[in-house]
Amino acid sequence: MDSYQPVMPGSKRFKKMVVRTVLFVLGRAMQSASKYDVEIKRELAVLPDNLRIQMQILPSGPCMTVVTQNGKLKYLGQKPMEADMIVIYKNLESAFMLFTAQKGIAKSYAEHRLSLRGDLSYAMVFTRCIIIIQGYLFPKIINNRIMKRVPAMSLKKHFIRLWLYSFGISTGL
Repeated sequence: MDSYQPVMPGSKRFKKMVVRTVLFVLGRAMQSASKYDVEIKRELAVLPDNLRIQMQILPSGPCMTVVTQNGKLKYLGQKPMEADMIVIYKNLESAFMLFTAQKGIAKSYAEHRLSLRGDLSYAMVFTRCIIIIQGYLFPKIINNRIMKRVPAMSLKKHFIRLWLYSFGISTGL
């Protein structure tokens, strides 16, 4: 009788690279937009200073950590570290669908593709900040598909979007 060797699943290098890149862009965009956007500043005003928020993909996927400082967010990088609140994506597929705008954050939560460790009220503030950032990063046609209500884009917000694309994401300023 022949014996068969077990087949090991692939490591999904491409999806992991895309998610890692999107987490980097999202972290830098959050850091930059929190300095200039009034809505994000208003949302972050209720969070305590030095609150570490981490987005993590299971199992052993990439992660991103931000910390609140003086009503702004600071991107700390993609190294796993202690955090007060952790948003956990249950697998790489779920994170890939969310970060490539195939699903919105509300639908992902409704389908139990992510979970949370930490204070729920802080998570709601963080989610609203992510929705505002998505409004900057994605064009309107994609935002209409993934958001329940697309944030209005004033002339100032268009300048912030231009700033994010040209300097904010690359330098974090």
